[in-house]
Amino acid sequence: MDHFSDEWFRSEWRKLGFYYEVDHAAKQWTITGEVGGLEAFVAAVRLYASDPGNDWISCHCNLGPYDYLEIGTWTSPVIDSHWIAGPLSELMSLADHI
Repeated sequence: MDHFSDEWFRSEWRKLGFYYEVDHAAKQWTITGEVGGLEAFVAAVRLYASDPGNDWISCHCNLGPYDYLEIGTWTSPVIDSHWIAGPLSELMSLADHI
C-alpha cells in the first residue's frame, strides 16, 4: 500500500476516531465522529492541556493524518482557521465543556 494512498488516509482517520474540516472564511472547525471518536478528541485536548511542558506561547501539537488541526498554547482563548488555542487551563475547560 502506498504510504499516502486514499486507503492509508481512511485508515488513519479510523484510528484517530474523529474527522475534522475547517471553514477558513468562518474560522470554524467541524469535528465529526461517533461518541468514542469525540471522546478521543477530548482526550487529545486534555492530554495536551495537562502537560506542563506545553505551557509556552506558540507550543502546539498537530492532530490527524493531514496535521491541519493544531491544539496550542496562546495568551487568550482562540479558535480560528489556524488552530484551537489558549492557556492550558482554558483548553482544559474547553475539554470539560465538550
